[in-house]
Amino acid sequence: MTSPAAPPVSAPVRVPARNRAALVAVVVSFGLAVAKLAVGAITGSVSVIASGLDSLLDVLASGVNAWAIHAAGAPPDAEHRFGHGKFESIAALAQAAFVGGSAVLVSLEAAQRFSSQNPVRQADLALITVGLSTLVTLALVAWQKHEVTRTGSVAVAADRAHYTTDVLSGLGVMAAVYASAELGHWWVDPVASLLVAATLLWTGAQLARRALSHLLDRALPAADLALIEAELARFCPPVRGYHGLRTRSDGLNRFVEVHLELDGAQTLDQANEVYCDVVAALRTALPGVDLSIHLDPAGEPDPIERK
Repeated sequence: MTSPAAPPVSAPVRVPARNRAALVAVVVSFGLAVAKLAVGAITGSVSVIASGLDSLLDVLASGVNAWAIHAAGAPPDAEHRFGHGKFESIAALAQAAFVGGSAVLVSLEAAQRFSSQNPVRQADLALITVGLSTLVTLALVAWQKHEVTRTGSVAVAADRAHYTTDVLSGLGVMAAVYASAELGHWWVDPVASLLVAATLLWTGAQLARRALSHLLDRALPAADLALIEAELARFCPPVRGYHGLRTRSDGLNRFVEVHLELDGAQTLDQANEVYCDVVAALRTALPGVDLSIHLDPAGEPDPIERK
């Protein structure tokens, strides 16, 4: 017996807020890329140029995020009954590819500097530019953290993870520029670039892992599963038991499916009352969850699972 359709639930995310977060990231990263590349060309610092190339790819990555967030916010339609939330996971996977690409570019620039061994020029200009860029990026990361808390957006979270590495790499670039220009250790600059590249590769791998977990319908975290099981246990009786509990997330929405075992002798009205109580409890425990609850007579094999 399949339960009656549950009343619609308001989405737990705010699409305009997620769009705003992505667009702000595009504007900020474009400004930082222009500044870093210009100063890198003037000073000859490969680590500053590498940071500028990373920011340039940030523009593309955040642009893809903006598109994906807009697409993910579209309501379910006849061809996509579960909505379009996986667009955000696809964007996060694209982010991972962009991060990997920027790591390759940074490594190539570092290899070229090892062969040329040119010192950094006008170190003060490079230090000021990278320092200000790092402060701006730090402010962006803090704001994105607030937006992720409000919206739960996987795409914005991926953006934030990338910009967090930019903050760390910015500190490394400043140390490298100082060591190269002020202490005469020219090799520190390309070595710092290689460390930035390694950090980018690690970040890209983490982004890809999280995106693939959503695209492959990985179950909800253990804490959510424990919460669901605790809520279901509160209704025993009248619920005699349950089976077929399945969960997943598309990165934007959470989906829960379960079969409840009820006394087959009770009336349809009584069964529906139990169903409504369980739905209300689960939606209170997991706001915005998409529920699919089936009612089965206790002690009888489920016809769908028997097949």
